Amino acid sequence: MNSNSLTTFKIAGVPEHFNYPWHFAKEQGYFVKAGLDIEWQDNKSGTGAITKLLNSGEIDMAVLLTEGIIADIASGGSSKIIQVFVKSPLNWGIHVAADSFIQHKFGIKGKRFAISRFGSGSHIMAYVLAEQLGYRPNPEDFVIVNDIAGAEKALTNGTADVFLWEKYMTMPLVESGHFKRVGEIPTPWSSFVIAARNEICETKEAELKRLLKVIRTASGDFMTHPDSFELIANRYGLKKDKMYEWFQITEWETTEHINGEMIFSTTQTLQKVGIINESNNPEVFCADWCKLV
Repeated sequence: MNSNSLTTFKIAGVPEHFNYPWHFAKEQGYFVKAGLDIEWQDNKSGTGAITKLLNSGEIDMAVLLTEGIIADIASGGSSKIIQVFVKSPLNWGIHVAADSFIQHKFGIKGKRFAISRFGSGSHIMAYVLAEQLGYRPNPEDFVIVNDIAGAEKALTNGTADVFLWEKYMTMPLVESGHFKRVGEIPTPWSSFVIAARNEICETKEAELKRLLKVIRTASGDFMTHPDSFELIANRYGLKKDKMYEWFQITEWETTEHINGEMIFSTTQTLQKVGIINESNNPEVFCADWCKLV
């Protein structure tokens, strides 16, 4: 198919193992067969930075943490959720410096959180963790570090004390003795969703539906591919046995339905911890043509 006849979407996501099905689909030619092309942008700074790209119109769509995009939309962001991408929860590791006196999550009260951005998953989950521990952090308890490398520097030099990030991506730093993991906190919602700018939702509905069908098919194929966890391990420099362990607990969405209760419960949690002012009906956060169940 002539490249000039393809509909192109600019899409961003974190350079992490969850997003491998996008690369798998592109490499296997799934998008081209559907008359589509995607220009993928890796953004290691995470959901907070990616929502800024969406709102500025620099990208058309993105794969983001569920809690991050909901918080952004609630704050006036110009996009909508169009599909759940990773159905299973995200397991966040609670990390401190290797030489920290903190030995478990109950020791973090009043400590400074390293976060990638305000409004990011690392920021929001810090509130969720603190709420579980019976307190609410102050604004000065957050230190912006941009990414994992920034967090490593901040924890090492003592400008921050605690860092929350997906535990398998930080595992090399734990195993090398740079970080110490003192606990975990899973999200009480699906990990990742796909969002698109409002203008794209309104003008490219048919093309978006084709794209979503492609990624659902690719995700299903990837979950049954015999070498999936090895492909991920090789691409992201992670240990095969750890990726096999992670692969067994990870489920990508293969249907077009969005669980409305999951969206609503997320807004309730975000309201409870003070990230958004009020919880809203799921329809507020999803494109008009989405199938909520």
